Amino acid sequence: MLKGKIGFAGEGWGAVSAVKGLKKNFEIQALTEDETVLSEMDSTDTAVNFFEEFECEIVVCAGYRPLIKKEILEKYDVINIHYSLLPAYRGLHSTAWAILNGEEELGLTIFRINQFMDDGPIIYQKAFEN
Repeated sequence: MLKGKIGFAGEGWGAVSAVKGLKKNFEIQALTEDETVLSEMDSTDTAVNFFEEFECEIVVCAGYRPLIKKEILEKYDVINIHYSLLPAYRGLHSTAWAILNGEEELGLTIFRINQFMDDGPIIYQKAFEN
């Protein structure tokens, strides 16, 4: 099966999970230094060092921390996977904060990134009972 290319940026357990899912349908170009993420990639996948090196239209982020420059957001469709029900718990350790605060629901949000942290049009949300 011929796979389309997709960009990926991120690290950590969420990044590993995202790459495992993405590689089923896409050839991945990954911006990561996470050895576990890199070990999940197939022989046809490649690593990149900068956003400007992506040769695709869509980039998926999971566990990617830096804010992304406006010029990059104008060049690619950049989607983020965030582990909270945004707009609640933006930033790091969102699931931990939700648990510590006794939230009845945990969840995840997939959204299109804009120039602000964990802010942008929501594509999909899924809630789970805590």
